[in-house]
Parts: sequence; structure tokens; C-alpha cells
Amino acid sequence: MNVLERVREIGVLRAIGMTRRQVWRMVVVEAGVLGLVGAIIGCVVGLAAGFLMLGLVAAGGLGVALQVPWLTIVLAAVFATAVAMLAAFEPARIASRISIVRAVQYE
Repeated sequence: MNVLERVREIGVLRAIGMTRRQVWRMVVVEAGVLGLVGAIIGCVVGLAAGFLMLGLVAAGGLGVALQVPWLTIVLAAVFATAVAMLAAFEPARIASRISIVRAVQYE
């Protein structure tokens, strides 16, 4: 979700005692979780498509062995999570600096 779509929620969280640092951390961690979930879904779909295509080719008698590239999958998940968290730094900074009163009154 966009930080601007969550202004009221962030204002309420700040009003009940959440600090600016906690808001920043919340936005960055949420982005990391979304990046990780996206990486997992992408890897699963990519593996399924690859196995399906190799299965169709192997059915022709090529005898291709199917192997899962675990190291590549782990590196892709780590990279996707890191990129998502880096991309969230600026929106997190903006979210942490929202005035509590303005955020709660935001429509």
C-alpha cells in the first residue's frame, strides 16, 4: 500500500504512542515482507514454468534431468527483499515525519 493511502492509520498509530523510528521501521519491514513474498511467488511460478517446458521437451526423448537451483532461489529471495527494503526508505522517511494532528484529520 502507498504511504499516502495510509496517512490516517499512521496518524492513529503515532497518536497512541508509536515513535517516528517505529513508523519508519514498520514501513521498511512491511516492504521487506512484500518483497520476500513476491520473490517466493516468482520463484515458484518460474520453477513450475521451467519444469513444464523441460517436461514437454523431455517427453520428446531428450532425457533432460530436472534440478532445482537452490542457491539461485535463495539469492533471488535475498536480493528481492533487499531491493524492496531499499526502495521503502524514502516513503518510510515521509511517513515518519507526518504530523500527528494533520494525519488524523486527513481525508
